[in-house]
Amino acid sequence: MNKISVILALIITLAGCRPKDQCDVGYALIYSHARQVCKENHNFELIGFGGSFYGGDIKMLAANFHAYSELSLDEARKALIKGAEEFLNQINSDTKSIPYLNHHPFSAKDLDYGIGFIDEKKHDFVGNNYIAHAFILNGKVYYDTLNEQTGHLQDFYEETYEEALQKAQISK
Repeated sequence: MNKISVILALIITLAGCRPKDQCDVGYALIYSHARQVCKENHNFELIGFGGSFYGGDIKMLAANFHAYSELSLDEARKALIKGAEEFLNQINSDTKSIPYLNHHPFSAKDLDYGIGFIDEKKHDFVGNNYIAHAFILNGKVYYDTLNEQTGHLQDFYEETYEEALQKAQISK
């Protein structure tokens, strides 16, 4: 009877454990990056995150923030590229995470990364010709402004990640 209790307890204990998987690693990378971004920029907050984790590895990571700022195109580009470069450096230098990546090094093509610029008083995207939303998707960078008549975001400008990186003058 005592052996059965020990075996049963062991089975229950082991059933509750699982090896570290790609989801745990991906979310740990995102949370670590978000903590750093929000610590350095007190007006930033993480509003969305995720990734592509199917098939046993990390294929893409996503992190999206709100920032309570009114920025021009150049300022928004610098903020976006700085954050993306820091995230990519973190992903590519974390030796514990590299085995879980679908490929190494990760690049801007492997990120869904964005910043929505929010008017703190209106609790909506900034207007007045400021960039309302800047994001990276599939290696391209997109910038939107707020159409104040319709209340919807509208395309403003688009460029490759490499063009944005060069214009932002942030070294890899």
